[in-house]
Amino acid sequence: MTNFTVNLKPGNTYTNKELTAAFNVSNMGGMRYSRKNNALGLISDHTKGYDDHREHDILYYTGMGKYGDQSLDFGQNKRLQSVSIATAANIYLFEVLKKTEYIYRGPVTLCQEPFQEQQLDFDDKPRKVWIFPVKINQA
Repeated sequence: MTNFTVNLKPGNTYTNKELTAAFNVSNMGGMRYSRKNNALGLISDHTKGYDDHREHDILYYTGMGKYGDQSLDFGQNKRLQSVSIATAANIYLFEVLKKTEYIYRGPVTLCQEPFQEQQLDFDDKPRKVWIFPVKINQA
């Protein structure tokens, strides 16, 4: 495993292409993992239907899955929980307030245990989602 250094500045806005290149990840999805860099990029896209919200310095990030109940045993939800608890994976947060503009917030840490809450899915049907409380790491 190589040491991974992020060459992005917190607070700056980047394109999806720049994010993809910087982290060596897919250009789609709200959770993007790079095995090569042992890095997980979280995209909190406020222009879509997820109900991510901030309270003080904690972002309550909604897990992966657009339809039906979400699972901690599924895809990047499992990875986010496991990398935060059991490994030294690097986790980085981007927020989208305007389509195509990714604001880099910096590295984050899961600061509380994930929990479930009720939200509407992309078909407006009630479902259980996993919420991951993350906090930006202070330099």
